[in-house]
Amino acid sequence: MKVNFDEKEVNDRLSSYADKDVPVTDELYDFGKMLVSEFVDRVHHLDSKAATLAGYSTGIVALLVSTFSFWKPALHLWGVGIVFAAALSAVCSAGFSLWAASIFKFKWFSDDEWLSEDYLDDAESLRRYHILAMHNVIESHRDIARFKSRCIRWSQRALAVSAFLLMVALTDAVCKGTGVYPHIMHFSLPYPG
Repeated sequence: MKVNFDEKEVNDRLSSYADKDVPVTDELYDFGKMLVSEFVDRVHHLDSKAATLAGYSTGIVALLVSTFSFWKPALHLWGVGIVFAAALSAVCSAGFSLWAASIFKFKWFSDDEWLSEDYLDDAESLRRYHILAMHNVIESHRDIARFKSRCIRWSQRALAVSAFLLMVALTDAVCKGTGVYPHIMHFSLPYPG
């Protein structure tokens, strides 16, 4: 079963049933209105989620930068590198989420689609034309929602990597402070001769 139809296939289906079958058109029209509303809401939810992720990500970076002088002495050199990697991962997360939250151009109903002169003399034909216009709007919102979802997914992954790396750095700070592994970090090389 094909999931997404192009405009020609939708038009063919709308032309496939009798002009007197108004309840079918009514059902398709009501369902189309519901889908338009659903996709507009979905894009709004994705924008909200992306903005939240951007806030968390930039918050992590701001916290790491502003407290650098406090946490740097508590870590070994490799731990500092881990924190920088975590900050870089948080920056990537912020980038993906801001990309997802950016403004995109959607197809929307034009005045010509709403008041098309070709169909003003027949209410049934006008409703079918509006269904076709709704399909185009839904298709546009679906494509944008897919892209935003992918960006959010990558943002979440980068934020998870950042959190994991910060946990590794925290473990280093705790171990360094308690002296759990001084033999690993404080070894000396023998002098030749």
